[in-house]
Amino acid sequence: MVFRRCAELRTGAFRFLALMKTSHMGGVPRGNDPGVGGGGGDGVAAQVYIGRVFSPFGEKFGVPRQALPAGVAGGVELVAPWGRVECLRGLEEFSHFWIISLAHLILPADTKRTTNRPPRLGGGARTGVWGCRSLFRPNRIGLSLVRLSRIEPIGSGAARIHCLGIDLVDGTPVLDIKPYLPYADCVPGAVPGYAASPPAAVLMPQWSDEALRSLEDLELDRDEFRRLVDTVLSHDPRPAGSRQEPGRRHGILLHGVNVHFHIEGDLAIVSGLSGRSGPLSGTSDTKGGSAGT
Repeated sequence: MVFRRCAELRTGAFRFLALMKTSHMGGVPRGNDPGVGGGGGDGVAAQVYIGRVFSPFGEKFGVPRQALPAGVAGGVELVAPWGRVECLRGLEEFSHFWIISLAHLILPADTKRTTNRPPRLGGGARTGVWGCRSLFRPNRIGLSLVRLSRIEPIGSGAARIHCLGIDLVDGTPVLDIKPYLPYADCVPGAVPGYAASPPAAVLMPQWSDEALRSLEDLELDRDEFRRLVDTVLSHDPRPAGSRQEPGRRHGILLHGVNVHFHIEGDLAIVSGLSGRSGPLSGTSDTKGGSAGT
C-alpha cells in the first residue's frame, strides 16, 4: 500500500511538471498557432494555467471533500502576468470567489469512470459521473468556493490571494478564479439531491501525551496547527471503505508533518507526529507509515 501510494504521488508530480512545460503557464501561447489559446484550429482553446494553490494539504488523503465549516486557510498564487494590479482590480470588493482547478493527481484510469461512489452515500451506492461532484471525471476539473481574506502582491507580476475554505492539495494548478455572485450563484429552494445537509463533525480528536510532546517541537504556530488537525479529523477523512476497519492506523500530511491517528469508537486518537524522513523528537509511534495508508 505504501509503495503504491508513493508511486501514485510520483506519477502525479511528474504529470504536473509536464503540464507546466507543455501548457501555457503564465498565459503565454506557443508561437502564433491560431489553434492555441485563441480558439482557432479545431475550435477548442488551450488551457491557461494562471497559478497554483497553496494549502496545508500535502496529498489527496485528508483533503476535505467539500470546504469545512471552520474554513481551512490557504489560497492561490498567481503567476505573471496574472498577478498584476490591473488583473486583480475589483476582486477586493467581493467576499467570496470560485477557484476552478485541475486535479493533477488523479490517475488517467480514474478519468474514464462512468460511475462513482459518493461518500455521502456511504461509499457503497453508485451514481453516474454527472450525478456527483467527485474529481474522478474526464477533465479532472475542480470547483471550490472560498472566502477572500486578503490580496498580497509579491512582485514581478505575481500575487497571492489568501482565503479561507481551501479544499485542494498544495500545488494544484489553477485554471481560473471568478467572483461569487449571490444573486446568480445562490438559488433559494434548490433541490440538493442526496446531500441535503452539510457534513457534520462525527469524531472527537484526542491527542496522546507523545503527540503533544511532539507538537512542542514544531517550528510553526502550534495552536493553529492543532486546530487544523482537530478540524480535519473531526470530519473523519477516511475513505468510506476503510471505516469498517477498527484499529487501522492512518496518516495525514499537513504542512509537511505526518499526523498519525487511529479511530476508537467516536474518538480520533492522534498517536504521534513525524516529518517526511522520520519521527519528531518525543514521538515513538511511527507505525502509521506513509500518510494515507
